[in-house]
Amino acid sequence: MGTRVELHGFGALGDDAMTDARRAIEAVDDALTIHRPSAATALNECLMAGREAAVDDPLLFDALIEIEAAHAATQGLFDPAADARHGAAGWHAISFDRENARIRAPQPVALDFGGFGKGFALDRACALLRSAGVPSALLSAGESSIAVVGEHPLGGGWTFSLPHPLLPGRVLVELELSDEALSISSTV
Repeated sequence: MGTRVELHGFGALGDDAMTDARRAIEAVDDALTIHRPSAATALNECLMAGREAAVDDPLLFDALIEIEAAHAATQGLFDPAADARHGAAGWHAISFDRENARIRAPQPVALDFGGFGKGFALDRACALLRSAGVPSALLSAGESSIAVVGEHPLGGGWTFSLPHPLLPGRVLVELELSDEALSISSTV
């Protein structure tokens, strides 16, 4: 991910809850980063060379399952796959064999886990915080991906304003989140 992550917990926090949440985010970053050697870079090297790849890393395997589901749920609008040479390949061209934990593509393709990785990491961290009984938390990854656990510590939802992309100083929409997440493609 290569992004700044902030975790803020409120209320009765378990001794290790925030540490466990931070470690969950770091584990996702270690597995999905494409900026240094990782399970994701090894996978991409195989796919770009036209070779089938074993998916041995459990976090990468879980991420691929989530990607497959998101691609289907959005009718292909969500697609982290790109042909580095032509920009034409997509997830639809990838064969992901869950049963045997293998993945392949008929043409060179690479997966970019960037924006997906932030949300995936925050989802995992929030699940840990909820299971630890944390009543209220705010998690932010690069300010473009935000997740909240529970309600705001003062009650009600967490209020967020999204800036208007074309009218500086104006708000496009204001939202209240409770036990939800929000991701945008840019913070400016």
